[in-house]
Amino acid sequence: MFRRFAGSREGVAATEFALIAPVLVALLLGTIDYCLYMNTQIRLELATRAAAQYMLNGGDPDNIVNDVVIPSSLGVDVSTADDVVVRQDVICRCSDGTELSCDQSCGGGDYERHFVEVELTVNYTAPFLPYVGLSTSMPLQAYVALQSQ
Repeated sequence: MFRRFAGSREGVAATEFALIAPVLVALLLGTIDYCLYMNTQIRLELATRAAAQYMLNGGDPDNIVNDVVIPSSLGVDVSTADDVVVRQDVICRCSDGTELSCDQSCGGGDYERHFVEVELTVNYTAPFLPYVGLSTSMPLQAYVALQSQ
């Protein structure tokens, strides 16, 4: 009876699938997590560009989160708006990249270029799996500098 059981091939495929299925599911969930992370990063970059455009069009720097970030597709709402860090600035540079105060001139026939800089930082939380060596929440940043003059 033992020889007949040991030589039987019934259920081998099911056993092999049971052994490999957790690995395949972990790979699938990891791929989905990575895709969601990249999607969030892209949406953050788009929201940062929109915030810089908002600033160029004369928007109030104190209202970037309410006027740009919350209406964007980033997934930030009023309850999580405090987690968004906004850094914005207007800087001036000469053609050689030298940064200077906007009330100074570059000299030598060069003109100063005005830039609006916006940096947004949000926390990203992995939706499915905790990964060994990585925290479940990590900051995502995007930076844009648009020349206004």
